[in-house]
Amino acid sequence: MSSLPFGLYLHVPFCLQRCSYCDFFTMPLGDREGSFSPYLRALHAEIDAMAPLFAGRLLHTIFFGGGTPSLLRPEEMGAILERVRSHLAWHEAIEITVEVNPETLTLEKAAAYRAMGVNRLSIGIQSLDARALAMLGRNHDVQGARRCFDIAREAGFTKINLDLIWGRPGLTLEGWAAELSSVLAWGPDHLSLYELILEPGTPMTRSVQRGELCLPDDEQRFEMYRLTRDILDGSGMIWYEISNFCREGQICLHNLYTWQGYDYLGVGPGAHGFLGSQGFGRRRANPRNLPKYLIHPEEAPWEARSAEDAVVEALLSGLRIREGFDPSLLTQRYGLDLTELLGPALEPLCEAGYLFVDPKRWFVSPRGAEILDEIVKFLSKKLPDLSERVAFPRTAVF
Repeated sequence: MSSLPFGLYLHVPFCLQRCSYCDFFTMPLGDREGSFSPYLRALHAEIDAMAPLFAGRLLHTIFFGGGTPSLLRPEEMGAILERVRSHLAWHEAIEITVEVNPETLTLEKAAAYRAMGVNRLSIGIQSLDARALAMLGRNHDVQGARRCFDIAREAGFTKINLDLIWGRPGLTLEGWAAELSSVLAWGPDHLSLYELILEPGTPMTRSVQRGELCLPDDEQRFEMYRLTRDILDGSGMIWYEISNFCREGQICLHNLYTWQGYDYLGVGPGAHGFLGSQGFGRRRANPRNLPKYLIHPEEAPWEARSAEDAVVEALLSGLRIREGFDPSLLTQRYGLDLTELLGPALEPLCEAGYLFVDPKRWFVSPRGAEILDEIVKFLSKKLPDLSERVAFPRTAVF
């Protein structure tokens, strides 16, 4: 049995209402029975079809994302978990995470989730400012967010993540500092603090394009990120990924394993999966279309990843985490020595203080973290043609 971790991501696309900034595959719930019954049948069928690919391996993490997974009734979630367990062996310390919107969690539901093995909740509070919540299209208020956190604690959850969004229209440094101080006073175990990204076609993007909303400029956003790290470092929260901070021992394993390049199966409409055991790895993406998914939930093919994509994804994922990027993984897996291939391109980044390179690990500095995407784009353009340089050993590394 392979000792390498692998995870399962289950996408629940339904929401009570769609947020103005959201680009994930989601849809209004509408008639609950009419929506959930066919979705659950298709989800179970996809689990049946895909799980055999991971037979003989231990499942380390399960993550219910969305959408709003906390719309699942306990009996529905329990049936999904039993379906998974019927096919796959679970690690004895498996991490099971459910994303929660505050208005959908009751004490009875939280306690039922906890009783069936869910041991981490990720609560999307997004802001502690009433006007910002309205602008973002959230369906809860500040009091509701705190009530949800208290419910989770009362139900016995000792791993609670809170999501917030910074870089919002109208947000000031002082306002963001106040929100961080307030949420830290709750005593969360983990914080995911995401910069607002304008995605094409969202209502918020259209509002910005029309001049109705104005985002903070680049320097203001850099200052917000620096302030975030300063405040959380001073509070005892550990920075372990570009946007994620936690108390000691509270890292979200599902996300960490994904950034480290381990395999994961994604089920549900719009979900993605990755298998690294052949060639440069294979990816699978379910259609962002519920009617199409309901007809053939297992139809999406596994598609080969290119050498260039494998390298760029390894850089982007490895450099975003605190432990850094390990270039030896690509050497062992593909016979690629990135230190040699990118040597001249690394020098200006190191000299500018954005990147630290040693034989075992590459790390971005706090300044480098602010422009990580640009760093990886720069390095990707310096890659030579890899098609003649790759050798596949017999044993997969990740």
